[in-house]
Amino acid sequence: MSSMTNFKIMIGIGGIGSGIFFELKGKHTLGRNESRAGVLLNRQDFCKLHIISHYVSVFLNAEKKQFKVLPIGKIGSDSTGNKLLKQMSEAGIDISHVEKAKSTNTLFSVCFQYPDSSGGNITTDNSASNFVSTSDVKRTEIYFKRFAGKGIALAVPEAPLAARIKLLETATKYDFFRVCAFSSLEAKELLEQDMLRNVDLLAMNIDEAESIIGYRYNPLKLKIFLKKIENRLTSFNPEIKISLTIGSNGSYGYEQGVWQCIPCALVKPISTAGAGDAHLAGLIIAKAIGLPFIDKEIENKKSLPNSSIESGMAFANLLASLSVVSPDTINLKASPSSLYGHGLKQGIQFSKRIKKALDII
Repeated sequence: MSSMTNFKIMIGIGGIGSGIFFELKGKHTLGRNESRAGVLLNRQDFCKLHIISHYVSVFLNAEKKQFKVLPIGKIGSDSTGNKLLKQMSEAGIDISHVEKAKSTNTLFSVCFQYPDSSGGNITTDNSASNFVSTSDVKRTEIYFKRFAGKGIALAVPEAPLAARIKLLETATKYDFFRVCAFSSLEAKELLEQDMLRNVDLLAMNIDEAESIIGYRYNPLKLKIFLKKIENRLTSFNPEIKISLTIGSNGSYGYEQGVWQCIPCALVKPISTAGAGDAHLAGLIIAKAIGLPFIDKEIENKKSLPNSSIESGMAFANLLASLSVVSPDTINLKASPSSLYGHGLKQGIQFSKRIKKALDII
């Protein structure tokens, strides 16, 4: 990684686990009391903290000790957990704070996908990840102290909210850049616990955004939807950055009164599962290499917002598009060089700065 940035570590907390994929028959949304046939797919599924940590580690050369990726999590004492630990270690991730919980299983998800590649998942709520605690966060404080002002903190679902709050509070104490994602069911508690005052970047999809503002998304009333998000979140934290992904309609980034749209890359998806997590990983990677969150000068440029990589949001969109051409929730073939080749096929330009930062040249 280039010396253009002072960031040296990402400390993250969230779920670590695996799952299975079903391709559902029929296009309509699964009903509350419906039984539906589906095909069990030969795909690898991973959970949020693992997905994000993998991409950050691979792209920021953690294996070469240039950037440390330190996840805080728990797995079960089972073969699934051992396999995940091995995969994480092989990606250069520091697994010293991923512990085995006794008498419980590793987090597991059942993912379902519709014919158009959209879908969702059901995740166990009584797995090893449920035993991640504030004490686990306290044990990593030595790293917060060592890298004060030079780290990124990540708090994502599938671990208890109390532990995630503790991570963000600790990150605030040691001047880390603080990144957060949440599930739709957590929206109310997220606001009640006043978590947003300890968040620099909040990442959401449409469903999560709806749960925050209590307003349904309508593409014909997009400006109203975005304004409601802006007003709601900045009332808690005026400086907050917001990432909103809208599937095939691209993504929107907000910073200091400005919303910017980044169109979706024109690729044929194999599976969109994991794309949101890849997008968030892209934002973290971009922050670490010194890219601005959005390109505020885009109105003065002749190029389209997705024809060159000038911002974190553009970089994140590109990484998400590389994610969806893999059947697995982590594209295990993803690397700086494969992303570069993928981008060139999309007609995207890479600056020398970015190529140098990612060791492409």
